[in-house]
Amino acid sequence: MFQHFGPWILISSIFGFFIFGLISIFLTLIGLPGLWLMILVFVGLKWWQPDWISWWVVGAGVVIALLAEIIEFVAGAAGSSKAGGSRSASVGAIIGGVVGAIVGAAFPPIIGAILWGAVGAGFGAMLGEISVGRDWKKTLPVGTAAAKGKMLGTLWKTGLAVVVFVLFLGSLIYP
Repeated sequence: MFQHFGPWILISSIFGFFIFGLISIFLTLIGLPGLWLMILVFVGLKWWQPDWISWWVVGAGVVIALLAEIIEFVAGAAGSSKAGGSRSASVGAIIGGVVGAIVGAAFPPIIGAILWGAVGAGFGAMLGEISVGRDWKKTLPVGTAAAKGKMLGTLWKTGLAVVVFVLFLGSLIYP
């Protein structure tokens, strides 16, 4: 596989992907598309050196990334539903989570997207409940559950980013 290159190209490629993968995992944790960036780099590596990586490995990474997106996307809505929230609360949790993560990405710079995404999901769920006529005091448990769900969804997505990282790095080390 690496015979026509010196051993330094193998070592530097693995080291470079290792560092880049860790950065991508961190970006995923703070709400940026680090997981998709990791996949994009791996596809570029496949294009550059077709013999190094199997399309099956790339495909598995894409499937895991799609699963991670679905989990993160619906986690806040699932939390609000579990707490007895209405369909409007679930929709509000999804919209609020996305808006909160985008707006909060800079406040504070490192963890703002996580915190404000959860806060946004909570407020979105509460607004959804209020829109169907529920008393605002009764919306607090639904909002809290939506915020917890969004937070857990982000952590699950980051965990799946680690799985993709290990899969990709392993395919480079053990072809």
